[in-house]
Formats: sequence, structure tokens, C-alpha cells
Amino acid sequence: MFERGRILGKLETETKWQIKDAGRRTREAVQSAAARLQREREENWNELSSEDLLERLIERQILQNEGGKLRDIGTREAFAELCRQFVINEEKAKQQQQQQQ
Repeated sequence: MFERGRILGKLETETKWQIKDAGRRTREAVQSAAARLQREREENWNELSSEDLLERLIERQILQNEGGKLRDIGTREAFAELCRQFVINEEKAKQQQQQQQ
């Protein structure tokens, strides 16, 4: 009879520990996700190079690269055109710098 009580007590203690551990891991995961989202919101895209900016826009599925041509996926056409012009201007500037060297 006492043996059952000891086994039940150990089982209860182990269950409480597992519940506390699961709660701690959940809290840590939520805090980590919240911090990651906050960092993403605070990113300053003004400091990105043209390649990095283009990569981010493609990564976020704002633009799509199809055989070297950029295609708008779901934004306004004016924004996509602005991005296209920016990339074209950056490529021209690079070509001019290479020619000057």
C-alpha cells in the first residue's frame, strides 16, 4: 500500500516538473519570436546595398526574378517600376565605374 503511494507521489512530482519545463520552454519560444519580429520591424532598409535590397524584396516575395527580369507579384505596379528603375540605374552606375577603372 505504501509502495503505491510512493510511486504515485513520484509520478505526480515528475508530471509537475514536466509541466513547468514545458511552460518555461513555451515562454522562451514566445519571447524569442517576439524579439525576432521586433528586430525585423526595426531593420533600416535605407542602409542596404542594391543587391541586398533586391534580394530582400525577392525573399519577401514582393518581386520575382524570372530569367533576369523582375516581375511584380502583388504590389502596386508603380512600386515595382520604381524597383526596376533603381536596379537599372545601379547596374548603369556599376558599368560606368568599371569603365572608369
